[in-house]
Amino acid sequence: MAKILTATQVKKLKFEGSGKLKAYSIDSTCALYLVCFANGSRYYKLRTKRGYTTLGSFDDISLAEAREKAMNLRKSGASDELQKQKLKDVFCAWLDIKIPPEDNEKIRQSRRKMINRVNKHLLQPLGNMPIDEIGTKEVIAATKGVNFASAKKIIPILRDVLKFARAQNAAGDISFIYEIIDDMSEIYPKKKVEHRKAVTDPKRLKEIIEAVRDALIEPTIKNLFFFNLIMAQRPHQIRELCWDRIDGDFVYFKETDNKTGVNARLPLPRQAKQILERQKEVSAEGIVFKSSTYSVRSGWAISDGTLLKTLKRLGIADLHAHGFRSMFATFAIRATDGERAMFEKRIIDEVLLHTPGNEVDKAYFRDFNSREHLRVLQWWADYLEGLAPLF
Repeated sequence: MAKILTATQVKKLKFEGSGKLKAYSIDSTCALYLVCFANGSRYYKLRTKRGYTTLGSFDDISLAEAREKAMNLRKSGASDELQKQKLKDVFCAWLDIKIPPEDNEKIRQSRRKMINRVNKHLLQPLGNMPIDEIGTKEVIAATKGVNFASAKKIIPILRDVLKFARAQNAAGDISFIYEIIDDMSEIYPKKKVEHRKAVTDPKRLKEIIEAVRDALIEPTIKNLFFFNLIMAQRPHQIRELCWDRIDGDFVYFKETDNKTGVNARLPLPRQAKQILERQKEVSAEGIVFKSSTYSVRSGWAISDGTLLKTLKRLGIADLHAHGFRSMFATFAIRATDGERAMFEKRIIDEVLLHTPGNEVDKAYFRDFNSREHLRVLQWWADYLEGLAPLF
């Protein structure tokens, strides 16, 4: 007996159970289904030998219109014929659903990031190909040279686009993409782990300080380098630091600024204050170490790449921005007062914002050991200045 639901019955259908969707047969005479998704969206779909073909959204077309579309497709036989669509067109349609275009900078950056992720290895070599003609051979050839980490970002996007294409009756069997995913670790080489570079030789550290101090580079970049060197924080925390985070003798970091998720207050040694006074002559509002040019990606903050390129131009290839932290920790742990260590490892970790603790510890971390924090940071700044004057 044929199963035909009324409009009132169809209206009551909602997503139930587990998974991402629930498909309900609402008219067996024309293989019409209502597919309800976990996010609340509902679509009329025609079931074919190759899967489901989307007819329209429940909110956009009526049951009668969906039934008429389903019947016409079945009569014409078009439901069993794949629609020829290029990969780039399907990707754009999928992206509009994944990240709907809006007049919002954050949304535009998200869309741009998604496009850039697949542009070189999918859209450029395969974009003009009919999506139903793309298979294992084409994907492997297009992504030749991609490492495993990048493949883990690129291939799943192609999988989702192919699933979308199949729902639009633009692709048939897409099992090949799942085979590629299963064999990704063997198809794509894993990038060799490169440890962050740090300098642990006092003589070499002295040479670096002198090279940056005497270099004809922008004052802001020079101040950024020395402030980061003294405070030993993660590069982005210093590059994005704003003047409202500096209050007299302290600099504040919110829990969103660091991996540990702590509200931190660190004391400023004398040399760090001097750097901030010099920087005020260049930029006294907003971002402390403000770039001379605006970037869509990083705004007015100096990018990590800018600092690294500057160091390389000065012949400093053995130091990474993250290496400032390693240097501070290494030299501070080495420091002794006679036969005893000058600083507790716990205090060094706290300065580096490595303190894990519980939620209460994180909330009140800003008031812990300020005197000891200042002692180790002031020692470090004095040590650096003892190797070579910073100004």
